[in-house]
Amino acid sequence: MKSDAVNELRHELHSPLAALRNALYLISVRCDDFQVLEYVKLAEVEVKEISAALERALADRARAA
Repeated sequence: MKSDAVNELRHELHSPLAALRNALYLISVRCDDFQVLEYVKLAEVEVKEISAALERALADRARAA
């Protein structure tokens, strides 16, 4: 049961993160403004860090279950 909750949480959090990654990608390929592209790069790094931290936390939770 706990594993199901962890998987559900993983899905619930990864879906919005995937949408953010996709939106950032679309901005990066359609925008010519250098400053905006720098902000997009920063946001991509942060989203990647959030995703990695989430995976670590959920993996730890799944091992504890």
